[in-house]
Amino acid sequence: MPIIEPSIRPPSEADSFLLQVTLGCSSNDCTFCAAYLNKPFAIKDSKEIIKDIEREARHSPDTRRVFLLDGDALAINNEKLLPILKKLVFLNWPGFPAMLTAIISLSAAMKN
Repeated sequence: MPIIEPSIRPPSEADSFLLQVTLGCSSNDCTFCAAYLNKPFAIKDSKEIIKDIEREARHSPDTRRVFLLDGDALAINNEKLLPILKKLVFLNWPGFPAMLTAIISLSAAMKN
């Protein structure tokens, strides 16, 4: 599925596979960031995420880095996030993930 904009990624991730696992940011109240003010936070459906991974593996088997979008991919609970990470790591496509070197994400600070 195409990335639902707006989305931001560090310049260092320009060549990464951008895997959108959430929409917006779970915090969305940082004074320095207005990137997702008009984009309500939601977690994407796991089946859709898995399809995105499989599509990328077929089209770009030499993928080395994966960047998890959006503003707070780590807001996903482990029960849902771990199968996604396992799919990235154990996918059996030629060259993928044999060359996978990093899975990166931005994360919002926890509130007290």
